[in-house]
Amino acid sequence: MTLIKHAVVAVGVGLFSSVVMAANVVETTSLTGFGSAKYPENFKHFDYVNPDAPKYGKVTFGQMGTFDNFNRYASRGQPAAATGELYDPLMLPSGDESMPTTHSSPRKSVIPMITPG
Repeated sequence: MTLIKHAVVAVGVGLFSSVVMAANVVETTSLTGFGSAKYPENFKHFDYVNPDAPKYGKVTFGQMGTFDNFNRYASRGQPAAATGELYDPLMLPSGDESMPTTHSSPRKSVIPMITPG
């Protein structure tokens, strides 16, 4: 009987705490440490980017050593240098701001909003 009581109390506390936590959720288009965001929600490009820059050419970066795997987290083999540049991070710093997130009021949890495309 006490096991059922404990289970009911645990479920009740869980539901109550989720309702209380949901009341403090704040949706934002950017996450800043202090102040307000520099860029609006639908900005076209960063201030330090030239949108009319030429989009052609070739860049080659040399690296000493050998590799046999492009997966840098593989348990066997030698990963190629700079394989971290092959994948996009979940949250990309702008160099001077912006990223949509949902966070609780005292920022105990942060949920990034992943948009398709």
